[in-house]
Amino acid sequence: MFNNALLMAAAASGDSLVQIGNSALFDDANSEYLSRTPSSAGNLRKWTLSLWAYRCNLGTGEFKIWSAISGSNFDMVAFSGNELGIEINTSTSTTNSLRSNALFRDQGWYHIVVVWDSDNAISTNRIRAWVNGERITSWRAGNFPGSAGVDSLTNSTVLHTLGAKANVSQYFDGYLAESVLIDGLALEPTSFGQYDSTGTFWTPLSNATIKGLTFGTNGFYLDNTTNAETDASGEGNNFTNNNTVTTSTHTPTQLWPIFNAAGAGFSSGVSDGNTKVTYGAAGANYSIISFPGTGKFVAQCTADDVVSNGIGWVALNADGGVSTSNALVLNEARWIGLTGGNWIHSQYVDFVGGTNLGTVKTSASDGDILQLEWDNGTLTVQINGTRYTPSNWTAVDTSLNWAFLSRCAGNGTETWDFGQDGFTPHDTSYSYVNTTTLASAITRTKSNLEEYFDSTLYEGNGAGQRVGKFLPFTDTFTVGNSGLFKLVSTSQDSSNARLTRTQDAGASVKKFSFSFWFKRGLINNTNQYIYSDEVSLYSGILINTSNQIEIFCFTGASTVYKAATTRVITDTSQWNHIVINIDTSQATAADRQEIYLNGVDQPLTISNQISQDNTSFTIGTAVPIGIGSFISNSSPRLPFDGYLAEFVYINNVNLAASNFGQVDTSTGRWIPKSLSGLSFDATGFYLNFATLGEDVSGNDNDFTNANVVQADDTPTVNFAVFDANFVQSGFVLSNGNQTADASSTNKWGTITLPITTGKWFGVATTTDANSRRFGVASNEEDFVNLGSGVIPTDDEYAWAVALSNDTTIVARNDSTNVTGTIQTIDRTNDRYAVAIDCDNRKVWLGVYDNSAGNIQWIDGGGTVRTTDVPASGVNETYILTGTSWRFFAEHGGTGSAQTIDFGQSSFGGASLPSGFLGLNQDNMPEGESYLTAFSWIKNRDATDSHMLFDRVRGIYNDLHSDAAVSQVTNVNTLQRFLNGGVQVGNDVQVNTASESYVAWNWYMETAGSGTSNTDGSTNTEATLVDTNLGLSISKFDSGASGDHTIGHGLGVVPEFVIFKELESANNWAVYHSGAGFTDTQDYLLLNTTSGVGDNGASIWGAAFPTSSVLGFTSGQICNVNKEFLAMAFAPSQFTSIGSYVGNGNANGAFIPTVNSLGVPIQPAWTIVKRTDAANSWGLGDGVRDPFNPVNQYLAADNNAAEASYSTVDKDYVLGGFKARGTSAGLNASGGTYIYMAFGTPIIDVDGRIITGR
Repeated sequence: MFNNALLMAAAASGDSLVQIGNSALFDDANSEYLSRTPSSAGNLRKWTLSLWAYRCNLGTGEFKIWSAISGSNFDMVAFSGNELGIEINTSTSTTNSLRSNALFRDQGWYHIVVVWDSDNAISTNRIRAWVNGERITSWRAGNFPGSAGVDSLTNSTVLHTLGAKANVSQYFDGYLAESVLIDGLALEPTSFGQYDSTGTFWTPLSNATIKGLTFGTNGFYLDNTTNAETDASGEGNNFTNNNTVTTSTHTPTQLWPIFNAAGAGFSSGVSDGNTKVTYGAAGANYSIISFPGTGKFVAQCTADDVVSNGIGWVALNADGGVSTSNALVLNEARWIGLTGGNWIHSQYVDFVGGTNLGTVKTSASDGDILQLEWDNGTLTVQINGTRYTPSNWTAVDTSLNWAFLSRCAGNGTETWDFGQDGFTPHDTSYSYVNTTTLASAITRTKSNLEEYFDSTLYEGNGAGQRVGKFLPFTDTFTVGNSGLFKLVSTSQDSSNARLTRTQDAGASVKKFSFSFWFKRGLINNTNQYIYSDEVSLYSGILINTSNQIEIFCFTGASTVYKAATTRVITDTSQWNHIVINIDTSQATAADRQEIYLNGVDQPLTISNQISQDNTSFTIGTAVPIGIGSFISNSSPRLPFDGYLAEFVYINNVNLAASNFGQVDTSTGRWIPKSLSGLSFDATGFYLNFATLGEDVSGNDNDFTNANVVQADDTPTVNFAVFDANFVQSGFVLSNGNQTADASSTNKWGTITLPITTGKWFGVATTTDANSRRFGVASNEEDFVNLGSGVIPTDDEYAWAVALSNDTTIVARNDSTNVTGTIQTIDRTNDRYAVAIDCDNRKVWLGVYDNSAGNIQWIDGGGTVRTTDVPASGVNETYILTGTSWRFFAEHGGTGSAQTIDFGQSSFGGASLPSGFLGLNQDNMPEGESYLTAFSWIKNRDATDSHMLFDRVRGIYNDLHSDAAVSQVTNVNTLQRFLNGGVQVGNDVQVNTASESYVAWNWYMETAGSGTSNTDGSTNTEATLVDTNLGLSISKFDSGASGDHTIGHGLGVVPEFVIFKELESANNWAVYHSGAGFTDTQDYLLLNTTSGVGDNGASIWGAAFPTSSVLGFTSGQICNVNKEFLAMAFAPSQFTSIGSYVGNGNANGAFIPTVNSLGVPIQPAWTIVKRTDAANSWGLGDGVRDPFNPVNQYLAADNNAAEASYSTVDKDYVLGGFKARGTSAGLNASGGTYIYMAFGTPIIDVDGRIITGR
């Protein structure tokens, strides 16, 4: 949550990076803090505190960062039980106290900004807080000032402290950097930091930029350049240094490999900035930053108390890894230890070892200084300046990633210097280990996880929708206009919209093509005719009562030929493209008709198959024809409701969909292409709606227009309108879903395009403001469960504007109104105005004055302004909660309709606020994700199956990880793989109205469905691979009984492999490189809870996977001669695959996650499975749980709905995940587990450091 891109005022990737040279180190064991008593009062009504904090003690106590105290009253900013806590005392002796829902217990830097703004009109804005650029709006305890007041403690004679409570207690333990107080201004985090271009890495602004701020009387800037206490602001507000707060080079722009605070279960105590390790019993710890096996690195350790110390190296990503028990569970480790008063050497190799391998140096002494030298896997140690080369260590595996290791068999103390204190290597050819040296030593080509993986939450609408990012279209061809066809009555009514003409005779009645684009309006479960002709035996094209595209003709007095798509089309948020080909001359019945939907040839349901050479279609004869209605006796009925564009008819030819459209390279969507090269016969026509009814094919086969309206909503723009599938019954839509009326009170409807980023503007017009409201609501608002008599603004997640009379504007949220007085306005048409800044979570509500030509905006305190307030970024009406929003309208009573306008009607004359856009798809920001290759969807609210799709098997084809069933084909499930998402239909397992879903999407740069891989003994039918992602997907035939191999194309050894038969009801077989897999007979099953099983015969062929092939034994893992899917996951810059051992403790196992280059990653998604007992495959992600702990539980082997369990709590942190629960499926004592994690490297391609989560 606190690393996401919500403030995109970012530096472009590749810009020179800001480097912070020093921080201040506070050691709570030594009661260290800074203090200052102002000599004069500052601004008691407004101030801003900004600082960067790195926690060393992750305990649940009180750790004060900043404090002021007078008697029993105090102000403070603190980590309180791992929550962010803020308390500010006002002159009325009222303490305004806030506690965040989010827990901050990562071993990474946090940028904290707190604002006191007592004069703010909105009570919740009087205290504001941001972490890593994102505002905190979710508070477990929130007592905001009820009225404006003064901060009684930011005053003269009041003691102020950094690093402790001002009564000298509750000391902070860790590092503080760039500590700033701005006295007299309320600033936002962009005054101190910025996101990179991906919105992932929040970094500090330069020292010069901070010095350029206006600090005020009591303002200060501690940049720690020379010491911890000197003010660099120019104001001279220096602090007193108590008990020697020192400086350190461990900063937000450079991390040193200090010891793991999340590993308190290691039976080690850490202090002095986590560089000193103290043991009271057997235990161990290791550094948070690892390094690759190739390179030359050095660290220094002083053995302060040589009793039973061990000093060395441990591999973090060896099978079994490291875990927390009384000592580290070690697969691979080498160290120098103490036995009998001598320095000896020892090791673990594949969990075996710990014995004395020989003396390195006799007569160990307190204070011995050891320098550990790593030279591309050659290990030496210098003790007090003399180099020793232990002779009996087994050669290390340099393909692994290594960290510095501290061990102790009993009592002992060690002080480490990784270079942060500036020790001098005896051999200067060795380098320190820190994020700067790693960034220089490791070539990183990718760091933006969003390009390759994302988790998306969405609410089902029961119709069809895009899941993921809405992206702009590639402007290779622009459709300028469409025709809006408005349904007036399903019965014969001359007011129904249509285009008509009498067709010329002489064309073929056997062979022709139609192509058109449409966007649906009303979903009314009646036939809606798109084309028809008027003869005794007529034909036509329609959307039938089942919401399918259908073509038909009468072949006899009572015989009707019909061909209809099995796919249902009820999505009103997008444009669709249809191509229909008829050729009755074909000998094969199935070849006589084709219907393409968005470029995909559709399976059809056919009634009364038309005979060969049948001539019943009358399109080629001299008959009246109509577009948009069924023409009967020249009076239209059963009209189409919605928009039509690019309508084409060509006779005596069949054309592929690619003649009319193409896949958009930026989004993966199907988009129009120029039709300038098409040839038309004499009866053909092409309507582009630039002039309604005009044929632009060159044939002048013009139509007569009746009630069709020209529109700017087209397949290359796609304006936001009301979503016919997301409105309450009684909220009646018309006018292309731009207008809504209510037949009764308390009705509402939402807009089609959800928004997560950007600045958007819209207006709603009504001729009667009787309880009409227009606004935005968080997608956390459960619209579908808002029953009759309940409206969105009765809830905390919706914010809207209204008028109560000619001079009173109303802003409404959570059943509460804020009112303001406006100038008397021309109310011929009331226009409500809404502007939303998603990135800063602000919304402005106003009303447009037709006569004055301006918008009157109301702020949260009821003040009304007529300037372009949204452009200024201040004086907002509300601060929003949530991360995704929709515009909506509600009718609190009966009355006139509301018509929304996001630019399709020029906002009714209202001026677009500077920097804002009208809401349409072509205005959406560019995305960074590649094309979805693998999509895993699960209903969070119901016992629906896990739905797994991939591009190799193609759209419509799903597999269920929770069941041993064959592949299922359903055209209403996944309908298109898109850049940054997928398109889903109305199937209940992917899109039930009122239910919440999660989609995990893996993206690949490679387009298409893959190509055959010939590296194995069996050629794959298709293999799709992306080495940056570390995923290969293959489809193949298992062949005859015996051992086989297939190529995977990854170039490295896969460590997690899944096999699934497509044709029969068989289990999902899993191979993992981790604990429990000792030979090719071992396996796991993804669809069961079983631990590792032994088949009794080889399953994985002659050997485990190699860098080129996967092995399998047909007749064992695979039925012979069957179609199979293989998914192979390999180490990459975004993955960590390994195993660990649990400890059964709430202070549980810490599992390091290190990528293929040796760079730690911060997890965004995990799958965990116990291997030595029966437990489920646990699935976690950082979107369902945007802050720690991660505990929204789904299991890959179980179709149960999501549940929250504290026993599966885990934290996603910098460089790993930490078990906080004691569930047997996560952290049983001695239990062995495998995992796979996808996450963001903590160092980006330019050297930025990720912040704490």
